[in-house]
Amino acid sequence: MPDDEFFESLLAECIKKSASDLHLKPMRPPLLRIHGRLMPIEADPLQPNEIEEMVLAILKPSQKAHLEERMALDLGYGVPGLARFRGNIYRQRGTLAAAFRRIPYEIRNLADLELPESLGELCDIPMGLVLVTGPTGSGKTTTLYSALNEINDSVRKIITIEDPVEY
Repeated sequence: MPDDEFFESLLAECIKKSASDLHLKPMRPPLLRIHGRLMPIEADPLQPNEIEEMVLAILKPSQKAHLEERMALDLGYGVPGLARFRGNIYRQRGTLAAAFRRIPYEIRNLADLELPESLGELCDIPMGLVLVTGPTGSGKTTTLYSALNEINDSVRKIITIEDPVEY
């Protein structure tokens, strides 16, 4: 039966292999998303009760109630000294499944991301609306937080509304 240590070892494997995501699906071994491809970890397929035991163990009572009511839950989860993760736990065909995306501790600056200089210029405009769109894993959150970090270096105030908080 998997336990908390097994779950954290899966997250550690995600970091070790530079995977962006860990997926837990019933009747499949844990999967890591590496360079956009799902790769199974060498482990036995996870039984539905094993996934349920792992994910429910990390939830607060209010989160469990939300999951029960809405059949899905987004959350932030951190392992001290390892990394932070954005998690999505959901009910699929009557059983729980989950995906955890690694969130780096450091916010990279715009120059490190090698994005067009025009993006930096958008950080200097006093008002307006900028949409950042793209598929999963394309760098939307990284780009936004890099831009917010640059704006934060000025005298302006920033308020973000997030669920879950990522950076």
